[in-house]
Amino acid sequence: MYATLTLPGLGLALSTQQLVFWAVVVLAIVVGPMWIARRERLDVSSLRATQGILSIAGIAGARVHFLFNNPHFYDAQPLRAVLPWGGGMHMAGALIGLTIGAPLAARWCRVPLAKLADGMIVVTALAYAGTRVACFLGGCCFGTHWDGPWAARYPAGSLPFTMHREAGLLAADAVTSLPTHPAPLYFAAAAVLSAIVALAVGRWKHYDGQVFWTGLAALCATTLLVEPFRALENHRVVWAGVPQLVWTEAAVALFAVAGFVVSGWRHRRAAGVGASGAVVSEAAGR
Repeated sequence: MYATLTLPGLGLALSTQQLVFWAVVVLAIVVGPMWIARRERLDVSSLRATQGILSIAGIAGARVHFLFNNPHFYDAQPLRAVLPWGGGMHMAGALIGLTIGAPLAARWCRVPLAKLADGMIVVTALAYAGTRVACFLGGCCFGTHWDGPWAARYPAGSLPFTMHREAGLLAADAVTSLPTHPAPLYFAAAAVLSAIVALAVGRWKHYDGQVFWTGLAALCATTLLVEPFRALENHRVVWAGVPQLVWTEAAVALFAVAGFVVSGWRHRRAAGVGASGAVVSEAAGR
Protein backbone atom coordinates (compact mmCIF):
# COMPACT_ATOMS: atom_id res chain seq x y z
CA MET A 1 0.00 0.00 0.00
CA TYR A 2 2.59 2.54 1.17
CA ALA A 3 5.87 0.91 0.23
CA THR A 4 8.14 3.82 1.14
CA LEU A 5 8.32 6.53 3.76
CA THR A 6 10.04 9.69 2.57
CA LEU A 7 11.72 11.93 5.13
CA PRO A 8 11.42 15.55 3.96
CA GLY A 9 14.67 17.49 3.88
CA LEU A 10 16.84 14.40 4.31
CA GLY A 11 16.30 12.87 0.92
CA LEU A 12 15.73 9.44 2.47
CA ALA A 13 13.14 6.93 1.31
CA LEU A 14 12.70 4.09 3.80
CA SER A 15 10.89 0.84 3.20
CA THR A 16 7.79 0.92 5.41
CA GLN A 17 7.69 -2.88 5.38
CA GLN A 18 11.23 -3.17 6.73
CA LEU A 19 10.68 -0.28 9.14
CA VAL A 20 7.57 -1.81 10.70
CA PHE A 21 9.02 -5.33 10.68
CA TRP A 22 12.17 -4.39 12.57
CA ALA A 23 10.25 -2.16 14.95
CA VAL A 24 8.14 -5.21 15.83
CA VAL A 25 11.27 -7.36 16.31
CA VAL A 26 12.86 -4.77 18.61
CA LEU A 27 9.66 -4.47 20.64
CA ALA A 28 9.49 -8.25 21.01
CA ILE A 29 13.09 -8.36 22.24
CA VAL A 30 12.77 -5.38 24.60
CA VAL A 31 9.21 -5.63 25.94
CA GLY A 32 8.63 -9.38 25.52
CA PRO A 33 11.02 -10.52 28.30
CA MET A 34 9.57 -8.03 30.79
CA TRP A 35 6.04 -9.23 30.11
CA ILE A 36 6.98 -12.93 30.24
CA ALA A 37 8.98 -12.39 33.45
CA ARG A 38 6.03 -10.75 35.14
CA ARG A 39 3.47 -13.27 33.90
CA GLU A 40 5.49 -16.45 34.48
CA ARG A 41 7.55 -15.14 37.43
CA LEU A 42 10.91 -15.66 35.78
CA ASP A 43 14.20 -13.76 35.87
CA VAL A 44 14.05 -10.98 33.31
CA SER A 45 17.81 -10.88 32.64
CA SER A 46 17.83 -14.56 31.67
CA LEU A 47 14.78 -13.98 29.51
CA ARG A 48 16.48 -11.15 27.63
CA ALA A 49 19.28 -13.45 26.55
CA THR A 50 16.78 -16.16 25.69
CA GLN A 51 14.64 -13.79 23.64
CA GLY A 52 17.68 -12.60 21.71
CA ILE A 53 18.60 -16.17 20.77
CA LEU A 54 15.02 -16.99 19.83
CA SER A 55 14.76 -13.91 17.62
CA ILE A 56 17.74 -15.15 15.62
CA ALA A 57 16.25 -18.67 15.43
CA GLY A 58 12.88 -17.35 14.30
CA ILE A 59 14.27 -15.02 11.64
CA ALA A 60 16.61 -17.73 10.33
CA GLY A 61 13.77 -20.25 10.13
CA ALA A 62 11.52 -17.73 8.39
CA ARG A 63 14.17 -16.96 5.76
CA VAL A 64 15.07 -20.61 5.11
CA HIS A 65 11.43 -21.52 4.60
CA PHE A 66 10.95 -18.56 2.26
CA LEU A 67 13.93 -19.70 0.22
CA PHE A 68 12.50 -23.20 -0.02
CA ASN A 69 9.19 -21.87 -1.31
CA ASN A 70 10.67 -19.19 -3.59
CA PRO A 71 13.89 -20.70 -4.94
CA HIS A 72 14.25 -18.12 -7.74
CA PHE A 73 13.93 -15.04 -5.55
CA TYR A 74 17.69 -14.57 -5.10
CA ASP A 75 18.91 -15.68 -8.53
CA ALA A 76 20.23 -12.20 -9.36
CA GLN A 77 21.68 -11.44 -5.90
CA PRO A 78 22.35 -14.70 -3.97
CA LEU A 79 24.17 -12.97 -1.10
CA ARG A 80 21.01 -11.06 -0.13
CA ALA A 81 19.64 -14.36 1.20
CA VAL A 82 21.94 -14.18 4.23
CA LEU A 83 21.12 -10.56 5.06
CA PRO A 84 18.38 -10.13 7.72
CA TRP A 85 16.89 -7.28 5.68
CA GLY A 86 17.42 -9.07 2.38
CA GLY A 87 13.90 -10.06 1.44
CA GLY A 88 10.97 -12.26 2.35
CA MET A 89 10.23 -14.51 5.29
CA HIS A 90 7.55 -17.04 6.15
CA MET A 91 5.79 -17.32 9.49
CA ALA A 92 5.63 -21.12 9.28
CA GLY A 93 9.42 -21.21 9.10
CA ALA A 94 9.65 -18.79 12.02
CA LEU A 95 7.46 -21.07 14.14
CA ILE A 96 9.63 -24.06 13.26
CA GLY A 97 12.78 -22.10 14.08
CA LEU A 98 11.34 -20.96 17.41
CA THR A 99 10.14 -24.45 18.32
CA ILE A 100 13.56 -25.95 17.59
CA GLY A 101 15.45 -23.10 19.20
CA ALA A 102 13.37 -22.80 22.41
CA PRO A 103 14.69 -25.97 24.15
CA LEU A 104 18.28 -25.05 23.30
CA ALA A 105 17.89 -21.42 24.40
CA ALA A 106 16.07 -22.40 27.60
CA ARG A 107 18.80 -24.85 28.55
CA TRP A 108 21.59 -22.44 27.68
CA CYS A 109 20.03 -19.60 29.68
CA ARG A 110 18.67 -21.85 32.45
CA VAL A 111 15.04 -20.88 31.98
CA PRO A 112 12.16 -23.36 32.56
CA LEU A 113 11.17 -24.39 29.04
CA ALA A 114 7.43 -24.81 29.61
CA LYS A 115 7.06 -21.44 31.33
CA LEU A 116 9.15 -19.79 28.63
CA ALA A 117 6.99 -21.35 25.91
CA ASP A 118 3.76 -20.22 27.59
CA GLY A 119 4.89 -16.62 27.54
CA MET A 120 6.67 -16.84 24.20
CA ILE A 121 3.61 -17.94 22.21
CA VAL A 122 1.68 -14.79 23.17
CA VAL A 123 4.59 -12.51 22.26
CA THR A 124 5.08 -14.46 19.02
CA ALA A 125 1.43 -14.16 18.00
CA LEU A 126 1.38 -10.40 18.62
CA ALA A 127 4.68 -9.95 16.79
CA TYR A 128 3.23 -11.97 13.92
CA ALA A 129 0.27 -9.59 13.79
CA GLY A 130 2.64 -6.63 13.58
CA THR A 131 4.69 -8.19 10.78
CA ARG A 132 1.49 -8.79 8.81
CA VAL A 133 0.77 -5.07 8.97
CA ALA A 134 4.25 -4.65 7.47
CA CYS A 135 3.26 -7.09 4.72
CA PHE A 136 0.15 -5.05 3.97
CA LEU A 137 2.18 -1.85 3.67
CA GLY A 138 4.78 -3.50 1.46
CA GLY A 139 2.37 -5.35 -0.82
CA CYS A 140 3.49 -8.92 -0.16
CA CYS A 141 1.17 -11.81 0.77
CA PHE A 142 -1.61 -9.95 -1.03
CA GLY A 143 -5.07 -11.37 -1.48
CA THR A 144 -7.11 -12.78 -4.31
CA HIS A 145 -9.18 -10.57 -6.60
CA TRP A 146 -12.22 -9.23 -4.76
CA ASP A 147 -14.55 -6.30 -5.35
CA GLY A 148 -15.83 -6.10 -1.79
CA PRO A 149 -16.25 -2.97 0.34
CA TRP A 150 -12.84 -3.12 2.04
CA ALA A 151 -10.85 -4.35 -0.96
CA ALA A 152 -7.25 -3.15 -1.22
CA ARG A 153 -5.63 -1.75 -4.37
CA TYR A 154 -1.87 -1.53 -4.72
CA PRO A 155 0.03 1.14 -6.69
CA ALA A 156 2.14 0.72 -9.79
CA GLY A 157 5.46 -0.92 -9.04
CA SER A 158 4.08 -3.08 -6.23
CA LEU A 159 4.13 -6.87 -6.41
CA PRO A 160 0.34 -7.20 -6.88
CA PHE A 161 0.35 -4.59 -9.66
CA THR A 162 3.27 -6.31 -11.42
CA MET A 163 1.68 -9.75 -11.23
CA HIS A 164 -1.68 -8.48 -12.44
CA ARG A 165 0.07 -6.66 -15.28
CA GLU A 166 2.05 -9.75 -16.30
CA ALA A 167 -1.14 -11.81 -16.25
CA GLY A 168 -2.81 -9.36 -18.62
CA LEU A 169 -5.48 -8.41 -16.12
CA LEU A 170 -4.92 -4.63 -16.18
CA ALA A 171 -5.76 -2.00 -18.75
CA ALA A 172 -2.84 -0.25 -20.42
CA ASP A 173 -3.49 2.97 -18.49
CA ALA A 174 -4.06 1.30 -15.09
CA VAL A 175 -2.27 2.92 -12.16
CA THR A 176 -3.34 0.45 -9.47
CA SER A 177 -3.74 -3.29 -9.18
CA LEU A 178 -7.07 -5.07 -9.24
CA PRO A 179 -9.02 -4.85 -5.98
CA THR A 180 -7.96 -7.65 -3.66
CA HIS A 181 -8.75 -9.12 -0.29
CA PRO A 182 -6.53 -7.40 2.32
CA ALA A 183 -5.16 -10.82 3.22
CA PRO A 184 -2.28 -9.56 5.41
CA LEU A 185 -4.80 -7.83 7.67
CA TYR A 186 -6.80 -11.07 7.88
CA PHE A 187 -3.62 -12.85 8.97
CA ALA A 188 -2.98 -10.10 11.52
CA ALA A 189 -6.50 -10.45 12.93
CA ALA A 190 -6.06 -14.24 13.15
CA ALA A 191 -2.82 -13.75 15.10
CA VAL A 192 -4.44 -11.31 17.53
CA LEU A 193 -7.30 -13.77 18.06
CA SER A 194 -4.76 -16.53 18.77
CA ALA A 195 -3.02 -14.32 21.34
CA ILE A 196 -6.37 -13.66 23.02
CA VAL A 197 -7.08 -17.41 23.14
CA ALA A 198 -3.65 -18.06 24.66
CA LEU A 199 -4.15 -15.32 27.26
CA ALA A 200 -7.57 -16.74 28.17
CA VAL A 201 -6.12 -20.24 28.63
CA GLY A 202 -3.34 -18.74 30.74
CA ARG A 203 -5.89 -17.55 33.30
CA TRP A 204 -6.88 -21.09 34.20
CA LYS A 205 -4.05 -23.29 32.91
CA HIS A 206 -3.58 -26.55 34.78
CA TYR A 207 0.07 -27.07 33.89
CA ASP A 208 2.98 -25.23 32.34
CA GLY A 209 3.06 -25.69 28.59
CA GLN A 210 -0.71 -25.77 28.14
CA VAL A 211 -0.79 -22.16 26.91
CA PHE A 212 1.95 -22.80 24.38
CA TRP A 213 0.32 -25.83 22.77
CA THR A 214 -3.09 -24.15 22.70
CA GLY A 215 -1.74 -20.89 21.29
CA LEU A 216 0.37 -22.63 18.66
CA ALA A 217 -2.58 -24.73 17.50
CA ALA A 218 -4.82 -21.66 17.38
CA LEU A 219 -2.24 -19.62 15.45
CA CYS A 220 -1.72 -22.32 12.82
CA ALA A 221 -5.41 -23.18 12.53
CA THR A 222 -6.56 -19.60 12.06
CA THR A 223 -3.74 -18.98 9.59
CA LEU A 224 -4.88 -21.98 7.56
CA LEU A 225 -8.40 -20.58 7.50
CA VAL A 226 -7.10 -17.35 5.99
CA GLU A 227 -4.80 -18.99 3.40
CA PRO A 228 -7.57 -19.36 0.73
CA PHE A 229 -7.76 -15.55 0.59
CA ARG A 230 -4.04 -15.26 -0.30
CA ALA A 231 -3.15 -15.03 -4.00
CA LEU A 232 -0.77 -17.66 -5.38
CA GLU A 233 2.45 -15.82 -6.20
CA ASN A 234 4.74 -16.75 -9.09
CA HIS A 235 7.37 -19.47 -8.62
CA ARG A 236 5.92 -20.73 -5.34
CA VAL A 237 6.48 -24.43 -4.68
CA VAL A 238 3.25 -26.43 -4.99
CA TRP A 239 2.65 -30.02 -3.85
CA ALA A 240 -0.40 -31.85 -5.20
CA GLY A 241 -1.98 -28.55 -6.19
CA VAL A 242 -1.51 -27.03 -2.73
CA PRO A 243 1.26 -24.51 -1.87
CA GLN A 244 4.03 -26.09 0.19
CA LEU A 245 3.58 -23.25 2.67
CA VAL A 246 0.08 -24.53 3.45
CA TRP A 247 1.38 -28.08 3.94
CA THR A 248 3.93 -26.74 6.43
CA GLU A 249 1.32 -24.79 8.36
CA ALA A 250 -0.90 -27.87 8.50
CA ALA A 251 2.02 -29.99 9.74
CA VAL A 252 2.82 -27.49 12.51
CA ALA A 253 -0.87 -27.37 13.45
CA LEU A 254 -0.98 -31.18 13.76
CA PHE A 255 2.25 -31.08 15.78
CA ALA A 256 0.64 -28.55 18.13
CA VAL A 257 -2.51 -30.65 18.55
CA ALA A 258 -0.38 -33.75 19.24
CA GLY A 259 1.68 -31.80 21.77
CA PHE A 260 -1.48 -30.57 23.47
CA VAL A 261 -2.89 -34.11 23.73
CA VAL A 262 0.36 -35.67 24.95
CA SER A 263 1.14 -32.93 27.47
CA GLY A 264 -2.42 -33.09 28.82
CA TRP A 265 -2.20 -36.87 29.15
CA ARG A 266 1.13 -36.60 30.97
CA HIS A 267 -0.32 -34.00 33.35
CA ARG A 268 -3.34 -36.16 34.15
CA ARG A 269 -1.13 -39.20 34.59
CA ALA A 270 1.19 -37.32 36.94
CA ALA A 271 -1.78 -35.99 38.89
CA GLY A 272 -3.21 -39.52 39.14
CA VAL A 273 0.10 -40.96 40.32
CA GLY A 274 0.40 -38.18 42.87
CA ALA A 275 -3.11 -38.80 44.18
CA SER A 276 -2.45 -42.55 44.42
CA GLY A 277 0.77 -41.89 46.32
CA ALA A 278 -1.05 -39.65 48.77
CA VAL A 279 -3.65 -42.38 49.43
CA VAL A 280 -0.94 -44.96 50.00
CA SER A 281 0.94 -42.66 52.37
CA GLU A 282 -2.23 -41.90 54.30
CA ALA A 283 -3.01 -45.59 54.60
CA ALA A 284 0.51 -46.36 55.77
CA GLY A 285 0.24 -43.64 58.41
CA ARG A 286 -2.76 -45.39 59.87
